[in-house]
Amino acid sequence: MPDITVGANDLIGTGLEGAEYLVATKRLGDFDATLGVGWGRYAGTAMFENPFALVFSSFATRASPTGLVSTSGLPDLGQLFHGPNASLFGGMSWQTPIDGLTLLAEYSSDTYTIEAQQHVFRPATQVNVGVSYQVTQSIQAGAAFMYGRTPMLRLSATLDPVHEPYDRRLGANPLPVAIRSDDELARIARENLAASEPDVEKYEPHGDTLVADIRTVPADCAHYAQMIDAAHDNGFHDVAVTDIGDAKVPVRHCPTGEAAQFAQQQIALATSWSYPHPDTPATDKARAAAARLAEAQALRIDALSIHDTQVDVAFSNTHYRTDAEAYGRLVRVLMTTMPAEIETFRIISLVDGIPTRELVLPRSSLERTMTASGGGTEILADAHTDQTDIPATQISPLVTHYPNYDWSIRPVYNQSLFDPNQPYLYQLLAGLNGGVNITPQFRVEGQAQINLVSDFNKLLPSDSTLPHVRSDQNLYYDQGRNGIAELQASYTATVATGVYALARGGILESMFDGVGGEVLWRPDGERWALGATLYEAWQRGFDRLLDLQPYHVTTGHVSVYYQSPWYGLDFQLDAGRYLAADSGATLTIMRRFETGVEIGAFATFTNVPFSQFGEGAFDKGFIIRIPMDFLVPLDSQSEFDMNLRPVTRDGGQMLQPEMELYDELRRTDYGELFANSDALVHP
Repeated sequence: MPDITVGANDLIGTGLEGAEYLVATKRLGDFDATLGVGWGRYAGTAMFENPFALVFSSFATRASPTGLVSTSGLPDLGQLFHGPNASLFGGMSWQTPIDGLTLLAEYSSDTYTIEAQQHVFRPATQVNVGVSYQVTQSIQAGAAFMYGRTPMLRLSATLDPVHEPYDRRLGANPLPVAIRSDDELARIARENLAASEPDVEKYEPHGDTLVADIRTVPADCAHYAQMIDAAHDNGFHDVAVTDIGDAKVPVRHCPTGEAAQFAQQQIALATSWSYPHPDTPATDKARAAAARLAEAQALRIDALSIHDTQVDVAFSNTHYRTDAEAYGRLVRVLMTTMPAEIETFRIISLVDGIPTRELVLPRSSLERTMTASGGGTEILADAHTDQTDIPATQISPLVTHYPNYDWSIRPVYNQSLFDPNQPYLYQLLAGLNGGVNITPQFRVEGQAQINLVSDFNKLLPSDSTLPHVRSDQNLYYDQGRNGIAELQASYTATVATGVYALARGGILESMFDGVGGEVLWRPDGERWALGATLYEAWQRGFDRLLDLQPYHVTTGHVSVYYQSPWYGLDFQLDAGRYLAADSGATLTIMRRFETGVEIGAFATFTNVPFSQFGEGAFDKGFIIRIPMDFLVPLDSQSEFDMNLRPVTRDGGQMLQPEMELYDELRRTDYGELFANSDALVHP
């Protein structure tokens, strides 16, 4: 049986490309044959009467396209498969003996009637011929001669959002795993026992049991978690603790198989402290070594303190897309640089200087799992993790010196799609980025843009009756080709555990200055989060320098976020006041793949009547976000972000600052850590 496809073009666009089709495709050896029936634009050759019209006379009528996006904002379903005529179209492809080389020929039923009436293009023939070559698994090149008039070259790329495209990425390799020897573990256990209270009088092996004689035996086996773990690694089945000071106290047996449980109890005791521990020369040396190796791994250690058998570390990850990989690399740094006596790694992740999550890991569990080539879920089973509001300065004096600065150069791409007169306009700029961190949480940053190539001077002026908050984009892109895209000061803070705040002011985006902020509440382990934003915004001059236009507005939203358990679907609802002073709500639905690729759609409904909104009736479109490390084999937190609207109008438009708290902090939540937990072991 052939493959059958039913489809439609230009459902929410201008109607100029409106067409419906029914197509059958069949593979015959090295040949693929396609035959279809088309309506609308695909009925240009008018081969026969519309078969649906033979049954329902209403199907014989089809409105001529207006060249405007539907003012109802909805697909015109009443036009589907309508029209007086229908036509056949089809094609054939041949996979040649040359691997990857295919020859193609097709008969098109599109006569380009509207273009011919406008003297833009008239086909000389309805036959197209071409050749295609599969360069790689994802890249295809082709050439064709179209409609007897136009040569065409094509280069296309396909992306698989489900699977990682690269086995390895360029950059620093993770450090090799440093495992303490059995002799070191035994020595540490002896020293800990000798230094413990009450004193250990002696201990000796007795078959599969390690016997320890102690005065005044503690009731909790967790008191000897490290000794039990060392006994486990040396083949003992249990530890028998006897009280030589009181013969009436029964012998306490601590199974070594429960070493992880005892370690968990010890971890719980280790997670309460409230002051920095004094430095020693050994601490300074270990901190310097860890900071140096972490920097080579593109990580920044902000604070580090060693006390007893524990190391506390606060670090920032501005390089890797997932925090799990950053944790995994940092763990290897600590395993390499920390003295053998250090049994507990307590790691706090910072984002823009604010503490977000702590992860407490028993070193013995890490060594055991990595030696056995285990997975991340085994590590998390022995670990403790939670949100935290402990600042880096509570661990130790800051390792990073302030103020400090950074800069970069990156390409910037703007585009306009779907305009019936100019379907595709583009602009390529060079973005010069720079920033100064005054303190860990206070930053001043900006971006200047220099135009490289642009054709945005071809768009028609806006006819919107609303304040022109977005529809004058062509004036900004044209008159402000070289300008300031962003220049702002921002301050981030942790209000309480799981509650974060951001205040900022300055040039927030290409079209608006503003001052305001946002608050985010993200309970740990929950799928939902709540946020709120409030800004006073002033419209910028078209030259994108420092002058302002008279228009200003108070804008803000309350947001609800939900990460569903279904197919990676995420939902976001924003309700409030928009830039044109209209009020309403925006619903966004995204599907997020494990590779970080996101694909979704949004729709906004406000109190602006459809007729006043103009073409399209309400704001809507598609969203595509592709992480940079998916496109190239380089670790990065940057992403390619594209919003595709059938038409850009002024209703339902929000500010577009460079950073939003929810997106910035998403990688720190427990769900992200668990989903990428294998990177803890194999970064």
